Amino acid sequence: MTGTLSPDGKWLWDGKEWIPAPPTATPQVVESAQSTIEQVAKSTNTPVQELSQMAQHYDINQDNTLSEYEVQLAASAYHSSPSNLYYSKTSSPSNSNRNKIIASISVAVLLIVSTSVWMLSPEYSPLSSVHDEDGDGYPDSDDDFKLNPTQWKDSDGDGYGDNQELSATQIDYFIDNPTQWNDTDGDGYGDNQNLFVATQIDYFIDNPTQWNDTDGDGYGDNWGSNATQVDDFPDDPTQWNDTDGDGYGDNPSGWFGDAFPNDVTEWEDSDDDGYGDNGDVFPNDVTEWEDSDDDGYGDNGDVFPNDVTEWEDSDDDGYGDNGDAFPNDSDGIGNNKDLLDDGDAWVGFSALSITTETSQSYDLFGNAPDIFFWIIIDDDCDSQYNENDLYHHSDYKLDSHIVDSSDSMGIGYDIDDDAILHCFALVIWDSDDSEDDLLDYVSGEGYHYWFTEYLYDGMSKTIQYTNSGEYKCASIEIEFFIW
Repeated sequence: MTGTLSPDGKWLWDGKEWIPAPPTATPQVVESAQSTIEQVAKSTNTPVQELSQMAQHYDINQDNTLSEYEVQLAASAYHSSPSNLYYSKTSSPSNSNRNKIIASISVAVLLIVSTSVWMLSPEYSPLSSVHDEDGDGYPDSDDDFKLNPTQWKDSDGDGYGDNQELSATQIDYFIDNPTQWNDTDGDGYGDNQNLFVATQIDYFIDNPTQWNDTDGDGYGDNWGSNATQVDDFPDDPTQWNDTDGDGYGDNPSGWFGDAFPNDVTEWEDSDDDGYGDNGDVFPNDVTEWEDSDDDGYGDNGDVFPNDVTEWEDSDDDGYGDNGDAFPNDSDGIGNNKDLLDDGDAWVGFSALSITTETSQSYDLFGNAPDIFFWIIIDDDCDSQYNENDLYHHSDYKLDSHIVDSSDSMGIGYDIDDDAILHCFALVIWDSDDSEDDLLDYVSGEGYHYWFTEYLYDGMSKTIQYTNSGEYKCASIEIEFFIW
């Protein structure tokens, strides 16, 4: 039905007369809005029953609900509708047309103003171009975030807003990249690491100095001066650190591993001897690494490590095979003149038997003698003891008249390998602190028994002397030999 609605919504002007206006809301709609009606009635000082009757004519958008705004319009109509602005059904038909016109215009103006206020209100307008659900100043039709008052624009359409103010939520730090929105460490690369769809990816979301990891080993490609978690080998997933900066990685099990991570001059040890190939003269020999004399033979196996002309000594005589006229003769002397062909010659003396006279006293207490023997080396073979003559003595046998082979009393010393004659003296001695402790085993007052022996390889002979009746006499039997 068309026409002008009275301010109270009860009457409708059909162009000829006022007729009852049909309600726009059912009793059920009015009943469901009763709490809103009571609230508005209280705030506008309007009788609840009258407001309920008025409200049934104000479902203006005909959505079968009465909003607070529509109830407010009904209350305004109640308070602003004088009864003389229109004719009721029982009004006298004698009223002038002038009054009808005035009433009609008033109602029309009221409806236009009310409807305009409602239609243009961002809070109540049903128009999306006007309504602003979140109250951020942007109508719903232009607001990409209708329920978020801190965002309204989403340039890249990823669901995160362009506003990056500190107070904002749902922030997009990459407004032109629909695959990124958050940047935890603030380095300009996004947290989304979805390889299939994302670009501008940060593989180190908590490290502002790193973002890319070409080889995927957990260390970043950025080598900047302030960078951390740096990959010295960005294209090698098995290496990342190079402590000594020689181009070989600290991980020994990775590609191009450095066997010497703290030595810039070394990185490989082919023979695993602990010496790098660069400085190892023998990089493939685990037993050698240095050649002091540069003769091609390592110091460990070179018998003459500081002699470039020698390295081997087959006979172990101290002379290298290259200059040794007798490389297989260990004493370095030709066998024609050599006392001992296969080695260094030594003279040995071994006491087979020394027996003293038991009837005589050998010290102040009448004890048996403490026997040992001397060998005096008579270099000039003059059968005289000189101050420069060397001597050797055996161990002791204490308080005994008898020495035998089981006592292992002996003397040995080195001699020249080319010697052919050896002169020496044999002396038996009692070490007790009594007078005249030398045992007299020769006639007269002499106590040195002088020998001159011709030497030969394999020589072994027994020296014997027996004397009785002499003062402190002794019988001796000593083996003399070369070895």
